[in-house]
Amino acid sequence: MMVCAKTSAWWTICSISRYDGMQVIYRLRDDQPLLTSFQRRAQERPSASDLKYGLHGSAEWWASIDSGALKTQTVRGVVRGLWLGQWYCGPAQFEMELADGSLFGGLCCVEPEVASEVFNLGRLAEVDLVTVDAYTLNGELRQIDDWLELRLGDMSPNPVSPLPHSEENFGRFSKMRQQKKIIAPEVSSVPPDSVSLLDGVKNWLVSLRLILEQWVKKLG
Repeated sequence: MMVCAKTSAWWTICSISRYDGMQVIYRLRDDQPLLTSFQRRAQERPSASDLKYGLHGSAEWWASIDSGALKTQTVRGVVRGLWLGQWYCGPAQFEMELADGSLFGGLCCVEPEVASEVFNLGRLAEVDLVTVDAYTLNGELRQIDDWLELRLGDMSPNPVSPLPHSEENFGRFSKMRQQKKIIAPEVSSVPPDSVSLLDGVKNWLVSLRLILEQWVKKLG
């Protein structure tokens, strides 16, 4: 799963552009804060990949990608799920289904409000990625998939059903329900009374947050 830095200039609706008929949502090449973080970590503890292809995120590393020395791949699929984070505050995540029926996904790299507008159920999606060896923050050497570019295309001509909400699809966020305007309504196995109670609690917390924000503005 890709790690996106919220300080990136590409974390806004203004960043979205067009490429080859598709909507470019994110480009790692333009995410300087994240690239700087990659290089700093590689300098502190370089991996064999850093020594062979250049420090992670550096100009030499990009040259290895552009020349084909560092192999990339493109994952293509259809958006089948979107999660906007707890209480719709992010980070937004999506899941897409590939041609072989497997699932692939990660962070949307845009604010939840933007994700709800562009990551439509049934929309074609593409991710260019490269796999590198890098040390994590806790010093563990792991293979990491760096997302180089994330794009969205036209709607699929075939009907697409939403993914069931499960641990396999959305991990620890699985207990939260999707927004129905983004994901088509699904048959719920939760008793109606439980759903009403959850919705009531959610609406109460949202209202409380709005009230607190208004008080903060007045006090400021």
